[in-house]
Amino acid sequence: MKTNRHMLRFGVAGMLLWCVMLVHATCLSGLQPFFPGGENAFREYVNANFRVNKRDMSEGIGVRGSLRFRLVIGPKGDIVRTNITLSLHPKLDREMLRVLKQSPRWRYDVAPTDTLCYEFFGVATVVSRVDSYVVEDVCLMPVRQIVMATTAEGIRCDSIALYRHSFDILEQMPDFPGGHQALMKYIKECLYFPMTGHVDGIQGRVIVTFIVDEEGFVCYPVVAKSLDPPCDEEALQVVRELPRWIPGKKDGKNVVVKYTIPVNFSLL
Repeated sequence: MKTNRHMLRFGVAGMLLWCVMLVHATCLSGLQPFFPGGENAFREYVNANFRVNKRDMSEGIGVRGSLRFRLVIGPKGDIVRTNITLSLHPKLDREMLRVLKQSPRWRYDVAPTDTLCYEFFGVATVVSRVDSYVVEDVCLMPVRQIVMATTAEGIRCDSIALYRHSFDILEQMPDFPGGHQALMKYIKECLYFPMTGHVDGIQGRVIVTFIVDEEGFVCYPVVAKSLDPPCDEEALQVVRELPRWIPGKKDGKNVVVKYTIPVNFSLL
């Protein structure tokens, strides 16, 4: 958890760009990674590492309940993607993602191909203690195996080059749950001002471009217009950890969408 930053006031404008493309994918069977030591060891790992101090939460003191997350394990057992699918509180969401990303390398009984990933969905029960929030329980459900998608020309879907390749105009853009105001409120609770920016008096905005995939997950955030490296990284981190969106649609089908927002940094 970050403790050496100051809260900031921010601004998020509406969608600036949206696009769609066609990709192809295949699926493999017979492989499932596991956390070293098994499910109980994973539960103990999360319980031991998840901590949110109540003093770091400006709103939502006393909240408790369950948050849901998505976890994608790569071919080498590393965590290649994490997303919140049901938010509990921005600070609690962010801490859960931090813990998941720092997870030890997972293992496969059989060596996978170099494109195989495996997807899990999880539920974590968060409870309030005297001065902090902790995870009381966490469970995982294996969902499916994934092979990295490619375009017809063979460009890997995990490469940002795919999203510069070919776009059509989209008819219906993705939507953050609760709409634009809910997105602004979520970022307000989640965003911190980097210490260097506070000391140097840096203010302005970072333009971030990212992908909302067919299932509403945010991925591949990129700084399109920089302000300051620490502010850039903070903006990327917040966008990277946004909860699941309502996907964009074209001809009645969910599609991959490129989305751009400016995030304004200003000192209180």
